[in-house]
Amino acid sequence: MKEQITTLELDKCYRVKYESISWCIRVYEEFLFGKYSSLTAIRVDNSGINTRELLMPDSYQDSKYNVQEISHSEFMHEFRTKRNEINKLIRKISN
Repeated sequence: MKEQITTLELDKCYRVKYESISWCIRVYEEFLFGKYSSLTAIRVDNSGINTRELLMPDSYQDSKYNVQEISHSEFMHEFRTKRNEINKLIRKISN
């Protein structure tokens, strides 16, 4: 069993579960505002790919969230799978 994460970190990938839904994120940018910070992540979920998900490092501290670190390759697999689904849909509606 992978360790439960409570604080998100730059350059890491995570799988987040909340009740019956789940998504993957990759944190790729951090903005510092004095003692506060904000993170930017790519989010892959059932509805698509969001390239500008804005988060706080402690966004998922609530016990209702199950957050586990995943490998970069696991995140990229999820990303490519969703991208391929989107491309197929675009081709289908373009014809």
